[in-house]
Amino acid sequence: MNALKLEYGKSSLENSTEQKNADLIYFDSICSFKMSNCIYPYLAFTVDSQFTEFFDPSLLSESAGIGWQLIENANQNLKVRLGAALRQTLASGMDAETDKGAESIINYDLKFSDRVKLVSELKMITAFEASTATRWDNSLFCRLGNYLTSQIEYRMVNNSIPGKSLDDTLETRLVFTLGFSYNLF
Repeated sequence: MNALKLEYGKSSLENSTEQKNADLIYFDSICSFKMSNCIYPYLAFTVDSQFTEFFDPSLLSESAGIGWQLIENANQNLKVRLGAALRQTLASGMDAETDKGAESIINYDLKFSDRVKLVSELKMITAFEASTATRWDNSLFCRLGNYLTSQIEYRMVNNSIPGKSLDDTLETRLVFTLGFSYNLF
């Protein structure tokens, strides 16, 4: 499974300069195979960066481990993955840093109806010798008609750094969007 999320946006208020409000390049690739009905080994690769100062900084992570499908039915889906991970931080003017650690990921999808769906992913990488990186993405999708859709997205990112408070390392984002959607085929 491959997932690519690209976001870029600016906004300006009356009598103010433009400010960047969205800047994200996020690619997640997972290769897995089923060993049984609910257990599957996996390999994963993730790139987390931005358009501004193109790919500077970039966070790369590679991981391998075991996943479990805990719930799978028509209305909900719960997967848990645990594994070993490498995380690299690449930035101009700095030496590349590689952290070794453990990774845990929880994916949960809940379908309320044919028109409303919640998708949530909690991803944590705990480095053995450094800090814990946490990313929690939540999206509520709602189909408002044949062509109109809405989405509420909440993202929390915490790249905790020893000696820094949670206020200095925690980023949150809440976005509401409306869009048009149609099927070509």
